[in-house]
Order: sequence, then structure tokens, then C-alpha cells
Amino acid sequence: MISLSRCLLCSAGLFLTMLVGIFQMNASLYAEKPLNVEGEQKTLVLTEGVSIQNIAREPVVIDPVDIAFDEFGRLWVAEMRDYPNGPAEGAKPISLIKILKDSNGDGVYDSSTVFADELLFVTGMFPWKGGVIVTLSGKIEWMIDRDGDGKVDHRETWLDGFAEKNPQLRANHLTLGPDGWFYVANGLRGGAVNVVRKDWPQLKEPIQLRGRDFRFHPQTGACEAIAGNGQYGMSFDAWGNRIICTNRNPAMQIMLQYRHLKQQPKLPIRSLIQDISPSGVNSKLFPLSANWTTSNLHAGQYSAACGVHIYQGDAMPAKFLNRMFVCDPTANLVHQDELQINGASFSAVNPYQPKEFLASRSEWFRAVNLRTGPDGCLYVIDMYRAVIEHPQFMPDELKNRPDLTLGNDLGRLWKLSQTGKKLSRPTSETILPANASTSQLIQWLQHDNIWQRDVAYRKFVERQDASSAPELAKLLNPQTKPAAYILALRLLDQLNALSDKQLLAGMAHADAKVRFNALKISDPRLNPSATGGAADSQKTNPALIKSAINALRDKHPHVRYQAMLVLRTQADNIPLFVPTVSSSILKNHSGDWSRKASLLGLHGKQLTYLHTLVYLADSIVKTEEQKQTQREYLNEISYLIGRASDDAQAKLVLTTLFAVEAAGLNQQLISSAILGLGDGLRSRGKSIASLLTVAVPEENAKFQQYIKQLLVDAKQNKNHELKIQALQTVRFIPGDNITQLLVGFIKNHQLPADVRAECLKSLRGRAIPESKKMIGEFVEMIRSESPQMRRELIDYSLSNKQATITLLSAMDAGELNFREFASVHIRVLSRSKDKQIKALYVKLQAKTKDTNLEKLIADYLKILSQADMTDLEHGSPERGREIFKSQCSSCHRIGNDGVSVAPDISDTRVKRPSDLLTNILDPNRAIDNNYFSYTAVTTAGKVYTGVLAEETPFAITLKQAKGETVTLQRDDIEEFASDGVSFMPKGLEKNITPKQMVDLISYLKNWRYINGKVPLK
Repeated sequence: MISLSRCLLCSAGLFLTMLVGIFQMNASLYAEKPLNVEGEQKTLVLTEGVSIQNIAREPVVIDPVDIAFDEFGRLWVAEMRDYPNGPAEGAKPISLIKILKDSNGDGVYDSSTVFADELLFVTGMFPWKGGVIVTLSGKIEWMIDRDGDGKVDHRETWLDGFAEKNPQLRANHLTLGPDGWFYVANGLRGGAVNVVRKDWPQLKEPIQLRGRDFRFHPQTGACEAIAGNGQYGMSFDAWGNRIICTNRNPAMQIMLQYRHLKQQPKLPIRSLIQDISPSGVNSKLFPLSANWTTSNLHAGQYSAACGVHIYQGDAMPAKFLNRMFVCDPTANLVHQDELQINGASFSAVNPYQPKEFLASRSEWFRAVNLRTGPDGCLYVIDMYRAVIEHPQFMPDELKNRPDLTLGNDLGRLWKLSQTGKKLSRPTSETILPANASTSQLIQWLQHDNIWQRDVAYRKFVERQDASSAPELAKLLNPQTKPAAYILALRLLDQLNALSDKQLLAGMAHADAKVRFNALKISDPRLNPSATGGAADSQKTNPALIKSAINALRDKHPHVRYQAMLVLRTQADNIPLFVPTVSSSILKNHSGDWSRKASLLGLHGKQLTYLHTLVYLADSIVKTEEQKQTQREYLNEISYLIGRASDDAQAKLVLTTLFAVEAAGLNQQLISSAILGLGDGLRSRGKSIASLLTVAVPEENAKFQQYIKQLLVDAKQNKNHELKIQALQTVRFIPGDNITQLLVGFIKNHQLPADVRAECLKSLRGRAIPESKKMIGEFVEMIRSESPQMRRELIDYSLSNKQATITLLSAMDAGELNFREFASVHIRVLSRSKDKQIKALYVKLQAKTKDTNLEKLIADYLKILSQADMTDLEHGSPERGREIFKSQCSSCHRIGNDGVSVAPDISDTRVKRPSDLLTNILDPNRAIDNNYFSYTAVTTAGKVYTGVLAEETPFAITLKQAKGETVTLQRDDIEEFASDGVSFMPKGLEKNITPKQMVDLISYLKNWRYINGKVPLK
């Protein structure tokens, strides 16, 4: 389902196993029990000025994961009662959808009606045409009660094929978007979606959701995969932007759609999503509970972000309007961020708040979702369980822990409001008649609370009543509140009743959000072929184009960004299009998103853009920020020319850069363009060096002056950024003198590692003087280099055949250790088609196998297989702790024992015992590049061994056992090299008995379980 805890971090390919344990054990009894509502409320700490009230508790609500208020004010609840493992084999599923009732009007729901039962892993629902659309068990269904008894009597499956691999990672948060489509977060596991509803167009083949979210149109049945990869949560902000989340990313804004990329498919865009709040290791939470995490590495960070919600109600303190709220159930809290405009997107203001918006001292509080209600309050859905983590993400020994389902008969709903604020009870303001008139709905569209606006908007979308257009059009006047004005624009557009004149008025509105939405609505009119319409640009109203052009000068960056997007197909229809767009970018020193949006509309005009930046920019570019934007923009345009155009256009770029008329171009601008063009050409297998000799004559004085200055910057410039840029640029410049410069820098240990590494990258593909000898010297250098340079030298050596053979031959001769190779290197070598390289690789692999060591490991594995690694009662981990302290703590740290010289092993509890044993007995089998052993011999004959902690051009620092460090000046070092092995010595089995080895591994596995905090049995 969600991030009801945490899951797989796809971009990193790592399991983010976060486990919250709740109990103190005393024999077989748990000292910590669930609290009643009154007791739990005392554990909740709120930000000042906000009050909290419980509105529902068990048994009225159990395991809630979502709520919804329909137009009649009824509170619907989705209960995932079969979490985490689902029904037993042969048993029926037990998830429910209920309708709650407050029988005495005191604000507390005291009874419920089961609307639908025997559901499997329900993740949420959305009111629709008197019933609800439900996401559950791999499908989307519509359910309705037609006979009025409060129970479903008609069900339709509309779509199926959503992934069902894990209850936490399923389709969820069905949301009616601002365009009248329903949006669905895919839950990270994707799926292959089919249309099931018979009156909708059937698909020729399923829609693949791998890494993508989904949307469908409730009237036409059209559906498609869309940008985004949400886990559990989705919210639209006041601008109409879609915000999603994953367990480690609390808020991500969707910046571009796939349709935007059709015009310029070769434009490099790494992601269509922008993090608007710190994520992963950059995030920081301040829980009050003693929450327990399986991974130490994620403590105090987001590990279960879910239910992202942009609050747009009217019952909380005014400062919280349009702020973002996110749950983290593993940290037992709800975090909030104020969002500020940051170019085309947003960014969180003061995200590291030492006091969370809402935090509990109890480890049972499990906020998993947030909603805004009819009274404007912020509602918190509290699953209230002992363990929220799904067993799939637990270490093996915890998959059957006895408290996994404790709390599966509990659940709470809370609502938050401004302290002292009088809240309205259900009245005509929160109850809509079934036959509500258009006038009544229009009144609701103008409400200050988003719930009323959303309900009215939904009713208009449901009805699709063209006769309501005249009354909706009355809202398009300057006195209408911006939120209502925007809704009127959207609804009139969906009814095909929005005129160009009305749209133009919206594009000129005083409010930026209105202008932004009017531009967005104009997209299909300005880009008919790009949005599925007919490719007839002659029917495009010139006034719309002119208004969009004017929006490029708008004072608000969001409006300018949207204008860039909607104009992406209009370059041929607009005089002076290129100067206008580039002026907007440069004057406002626009960020990456706006520059990318502007480049979507080039269509063969890339060279015109480049000429504009070269010849016209001086009249615009004044500030340092504008100069930086000009450099980045020129680099991106040049890259696109190199990647998307022919050689003739690439030659024209070079001719332009070194033309007499371009005398105003400075060194950095030319380098920015050459770097972009070179990388673009290389992406399609072309070389800029060969084009340079043709496009720029050797006698070109400006070119010669540029090269001269480039070499000066590379050799002497004290500005580190300019030096690096120069070294990056020379890779594209032919000449033996440049090759010799790079080789000299690489061999100069006095230079910073990043400078030498950049030289190695620039050297690739160049002819090296006396290449065999030089390659041999590079290979020889590996032993004496820092981890960074070792990796760079190996990468370089594997970039050509001769160097690869030299490197492997050195390993075969015992001069280097085969284990220098990282896994990526091994993959490259194993797939080589060169017979000589393949033979050397196979030979080296065979030599690394230690027959005696393999037998030793096999013997110990037999002993280990007979041991109980979870035998906490008999004290094996306690005995193992003493062995750890005596044998391992001089270099490793666990808890409060030991020092951190070698890698952090406190996460060993997620490892299998057999893996731990192998790592202990054969520490050289897989070595982290940063933990090789190094030996330094001084001119005085002293020998020092340790892990390389730091290296400068003038000194090295070794970290030794017991946490001690020694710093040696390079002038005092006679010999310095890696030993090619792990700093952890072999032979630990000689110091301890097999039984003690079992105890040690038991401690490594169970050190966090010893105190009974998390029960194993």
C-alpha cells in the first residue's frame, strides 16, 4: 500500500528496511501496552495554536488508511484490516469500507455501517455519483448502494492489472484532477493495466506502469501512463500542480508531462520531477518517541513519508494555508513545511524544524494519511498499531515476530483546528441536496474551504451539463475569488464552452494563479497536434499566441514557465520568437526547468538560439546571475545541436564562436559552448576535434588566442572552477601539447585529486606519446594512489584494449590485487569479446579462489546451520558481545562499544548469518574501496599502516586501530602504497573457537534485540 512504512528505494536499488518495534519484554509479557484514546491524546505534542480532537476510535473504526466525506457530509472510511499478510489460505479477505455516524451530534462518530466487506487490501476511495470509486487488490471498482440500505448492491470493475506484489505498494489516492481526469499513484510496483468497463474503449495491449503513474477519464474511458512514480499519497496544490511522495521523498512536484517531450525528444532531461522538500539523507525529522529502525542509516530521516497533503482549509490558523503536511508513521509524527516560490517550482522553508507539527511520545501512533474535511479541519488517519512495517522488508528472523498484528483491532481518527475556533456542525454549508441546483453548486465553488469547492467541482464533472455554462461564465469577473475563477475556467473548458475571449481575460488576470491556469488550459489550442488534436495551426487564434508571448515577461516565474511550455510548437508562427524567449530566460536568470521548457520549442532553430545568445545577450546580461544563466543556456543549446543536428550545423557553431563579430564572447562562454557541443556530438559517436580542424582554420587568431588562454587557465589559474572547466574543455581540442599537459598533471601528486581525475577523463580517446610505456606507468601508479584516484586510473585503464591488458598482466604478475576491481569493472571484463582480455580475466578469477579458505568456510557453515541465531534466552549474543569487544572493537563500532575505523557494521542485523561468516573469514572477498589497507614508509624508516582517511597535495592521514590517526608530510614519505587487501586481517578463526564464532555472529545479528525491545518469539 504505502509507505505505511518504507520500501524499495528504486533510484538507488536499495531496500530501505525500517522497522518500528514497540515493546519492552519482561519474560513473556509486554510492559508497554496500547493506550486508550484519552491516554494517547496526552502523548500528542502539537505546534502552538492548534488543538486536536478525537472523532472516532475502535471498534467504530479499525485499521483506517483513508477517509472521504461525500456531498451529504457522510464520513466514509477505508479499513485495511488484512494488513500486513492478508487472509490465511482459503479464508476470505477482511478489508472494509464503512460509513460512520455521529448519532448525537457531539462531533464523535459512535457507530458505523459496513458499506462493503470481504475486500482485499483496500487502499482508498473517492465519492462518485452517489457511490465510491475504490482502489483495491489490483483494480479500480465503482460501488454504489441503490436500494438505500447503506450497503453496496452494485459493483463495477473499471480497470485492473495494477501490481499486487506487496500490500504497501499498490495503486492508491485516486484523485479528481483539475482537468477532469482521475489520477492514481501507482504504488511503486507498477503493473499492466487493462480496461474492463465494457462501454469504454478497449485497449489493444495493457498499459505498462513501470516507473509511472496513471490517469483515466471517467466519461470517455481514455487512459494512459503519466509522469510520476508515487508510493502512497497525492495532492493538488492551489496552482493545480500534482504533488506525490515516496517513503524517502516527502514531496515531489511533477514538472513535465510526456506530451511536452514529443517536440524535442533528444533534449536531455534526467527527471520530470522536482523534490520540493529535502529527501533521503538530506531530510531531518525530530521524533519524540523512541522509534526503532532496522537501518541505523535512516534514523532521524524520512523513511515512511506518506499521505502528502496541501492544506487549503479554513479552520486551521491562517499561516498554515497552502502549507504541505506529510505523515511518517515510523517516526510517529506529522511534519509540515511552508513552501516558497523557487523559480518554476517550490522549496520548503526552514524544513529542519526541531519541533514537529504533530508528534507523539507513543510508538503506537501511526499517522498514515491526511484529509481536509467539510468543517475546514485537517483530519489525521491513525492506523494505531504496534508494527507498521511489512514483513517483506524485515530481516528473516523478524518475519514471524509475535507482535506483527498487535493493534489490528484498533484505529483512530483525529481532527485539528485553530485553538478556540468555533467549528460549525453539519448544516447547509456541509450538506448538499441530492438535486442541488447549478446556483447552489456555484455558491460552493466560491467557498473559502477547499472541501466545498471540490465537492461542487466534482458534481459539475459528474453531470457534464452544458446548460450550466452561462451561470459558470458569470464567475469570470475580476471580483470573483481566484480559486473560484480558476474552477470556472476549468469547468467551462471541460464543457467545451470556454471562448478564446474568456481565456484571454484569464491570461491577463491580476492573480498569478489564474494566469498560470489560463495558460495551461490554452495548451491544446496552441498545440493541437501535440495534445491529440488536428495539426492545423492556421486555426490557432493569434491573440492567444500574443498573450502567451506577453506572459514570457510576466513577473511571476511560474507563469513564465507555463508560457514556455505552451509556446513549444509556435516558433515558426511568431516573429522574433527566439530573441523574445532567450531575453525572458536571461533577464530573469531563469533556472533549469525554464531553460529546459524553452528548449522544447527549438525545432531546428537551435543555431538561431545560439546566435542570439552570442550576439544579442550583451545588451541583456548584466548581473553575475545572468552571466551564469547565459553560460548554462549556451552549454545546453550547444549540446542539443551536437546531439540533434547534423555535422554542418555543428561546424556553424564553431565558426560562430570564433568569428570576428563574436569578439565579445569571453573564455568561459566559449568553453561552455564547446563542452556542450562536444558532449552532444560524442553522444552520437562523433568527434568535435575532427570538426574543429575543418570549421576553424589554424590561422584564426581568435581560436589561437582562445587555446592559449585555455592552457593558461589549465596550468595557472587559481580559480578552481575555471581550472576544472579548462581541463574539461581541452579534451575536445587536438594537439600533442595538450596531451602532454594532461599526462604531466596526472603524474603530479601535488595537484588535488579532482584535478588529476579530470585530466584522466580528458585523456581518454587521445593518442598518448610512447603509449605502452605511459600506460605501464599509470598502472604502476595505482598502488600508491588514494581510493578516488585508484578508481579513476582503473576506469581509464579499462577504456582501451592495451591499457586493460597491461592492468590484467600486472595483476597476473602479483603487482596488483585482482580485488581492486569493483563489481562494475567485473561486469565489463566478464563481457569482453577480446580473446586475450577474456583469457587473462578467467585466469585471474581462478587464482583468487583459496581452496583451503573455501573448505574452512564450508566447515563453519555446517556448524552455523545447526545453531539458533535467535537464541536470546541462552545468552549466545551476550557472550558474542564480549568476543566482539575483545576481537573487533578496535576498528568497528556497534552501539556504544568500539570505534569507527572500518565500515559501519551496526546494520549487520539485516545480513544473513552465512554472509556474515563469509565476510569474517574472508575479509578480502569484497572490499569497500575506501577501506583498503595502506602502508607508508618514512625517510626515517618508520612504517605506518591504516585506512587512508584524508589526502592533500602535501600530506596523508591514516586512520589506525583504536581510532588513532597519524598525519605524515609527503616530503617525509619514501614509499606509500595500498597493500591491496582489506584493513581487516584474515585469521580471526585462529583466535576464537567455532562456538565463539557462533556467539559472535549471533551478537552481530541480534544486538538490537537483546533488551527485548523487539520480540523475536
